Amino acid sequence: MGTNKLQGQLDVERVIPEIQALLRLGVKYGFTSLTASVEAILAQHAIGTPLALSCILKKMKGFNGFGDDWRFHFKELLDLANAHKIYSMLPGIYCLFLALDGPAGLSKNRQLSMSDRLRCSTGFYPLHRDICRLGAGRVRQQSANWLDHHALRDFSCLTGDEQENVWESLPEMFQLPRWEELWKSPNLNITIT
Repeated sequence: MGTNKLQGQLDVERVIPEIQALLRLGVKYGFTSLTASVEAILAQHAIGTPLALSCILKKMKGFNGFGDDWRFHFKELLDLANAHKIYSMLPGIYCLFLALDGPAGLSKNRQLSMSDRLRCSTGFYPLHRDICRLGAGRVRQQSANWLDHHALRDFSCLTGDEQENVWESLPEMFQLPRWEELWKSPNLNITIT
């Protein structure tokens, strides 16, 4: 991805490996406060708020031809969240995957675990319904299919209160514990068996 058109103000090709290195060093040498700080900052600023999700989805709308690049970076974030048990990132990451590929595309994505694919598929319909309902008149379906996953990218068209409304229900949509538990409990078992 030489031109790095997805970067916006953040050099994603360089930042994710640097964050991974910081977290590995923090864990290896027992720098618990550094590790916790990096995890919290990553969760909050990468995909841990409705605003962060909205900004990424807005960028996705402008760069339709870069699906493989988006998929690669979303997978890096997912791997990072799972490896370091930053579960508060999962609902936002699942939204990104759904907006990119929809449930049909994700069902074929063997790079994702079965658990991640099931959670994404489970959350698609309520997420799609809420975004289309709240964004009536602003959310556009790009195809004749009323369940077009591209409509999820119009999350960025919702007002701040509407985004917050959808955001608060994301863990439940994806069959995850509530936000409070995702933020505070790194020892959750989130695997679907």
